[in-house]
Order: sequence, then structure tokens, then C-alpha cells
Amino acid sequence: MWVIPMLYTIYYKMKLVIPFILIWLHLNAQESANQIFPVKFKENIQLAEHKVNQTYKFSDTEFFVVATRTFEEGFQLIYLQKQPNSNRYTKEYISKGKGEAYHYNPYFYKADNGYFIILAEEGYEYMSGVDIYILKKGDIKFIGYVPVSGDQRDSAIPKIKIKKIQDHFEILFSGTIEYKIATDRLIDGSNLRVEFNLDRFNIIEK
Repeated sequence: MWVIPMLYTIYYKMKLVIPFILIWLHLNAQESANQIFPVKFKENIQLAEHKVNQTYKFSDTEFFVVATRTFEEGFQLIYLQKQPNSNRYTKEYISKGKGEAYHYNPYFYKADNGYFIILAEEGYEYMSGVDIYILKKGDIKFIGYVPVSGDQRDSAIPKIKIKKIQDHFEILFSGTIEYKIATDRLIDGSNLRVEFNLDRFNIIEK
């Protein structure tokens, strides 16, 4: 007969514990930001004062372009809103120029709660680093720069994963990467991570 009271005690304790376990799991959940592929135009949008190099259709009214204004300024990432019932665009955001960089290639990731992450990879003769931007509800913000490339000074993008952890995002790396460009410093990607949100940016090396 003692078995029934014992089972009732266990059941009662589990009823108290399970809600706390579920809360802990929710707070510590890791959700991946998935890469998305906006349509890249064959013919670029025409903009006053800028020569457009790449055009991406992000939505029916939102576009990203990589463009130059002057040689000294170099490539800029520009976020555009299309004006209703016209072929005119409003420049909602213009990044700082990348100077003499030969390449500036944006990659797009969708996270939960309306967040999008843009990683714009710059390169000269070789790829040399990644700029991080966050887009939410039409507002875009530059977060920081990570001086990283693949182990052959090629693109680091295939070695990157982005996760949402509690109140921030993390960039995780896999395989061998070069950290701090032009130093020939190759490291295990698992020893480097980047933590960021709209208010903070940290590069953490083990």
C-alpha cells in the first residue's frame, strides 16, 4: 500500500518541477538564423549619384544594392525603399565606403521576431573580413567588423552559422579559418565566436 502514496508524492513534485524546466529550456533555446537568397537582378537599379554594382530584391518594396559614389569612398551597401506606384527609390541607409576593396558581397539570414542579419564580405586580392548589419522593420544598423576569412583567404561564409541565444546572436565558425587578416594566423574556427545584438558587439577567442 505504501507504493500509491509514494507515486502521488513523485507526481506532485514533478508538477512543481516541470514548469521550471520548460522555462529554463525556453530561455536557453538556440535557434538558427537561416540563409535566404533574395533575387539578384541581371540589370541593376539606376540611382542618382551612385553606380550600382549589385542589386538584390529583398521584398516587393525593399531592395539592397552594392554601389560606388567615388573611387576613394569605394563600395557601399545601400538599403532602398521603393516609392508607391513608381520606379523611384528612397535611400533609407547608406553604409560607410569600403575604400579600395575589390569585392563587397552581401549574404542574408532570417531570424525570428522580424530580425534579418546581413553579412557583407569584403575582399581585395583575397577575402579579408565580414561586416555585420541587423535589419528589423525597415531599420538597419551596422554592428561591427570581423577580420576573418577561409583558410585559403577565400570566403568565410560557408564556415559560418548564426544562432539566436536568449537576448543576442552568435556567429559560430567551423573548420580552419584565418583570423586577423594578412597575419597568416590560422585557427580552429570552433575557438572563435562573435556575440552581438543591436547594442553590443564582442569577438571572443578561446
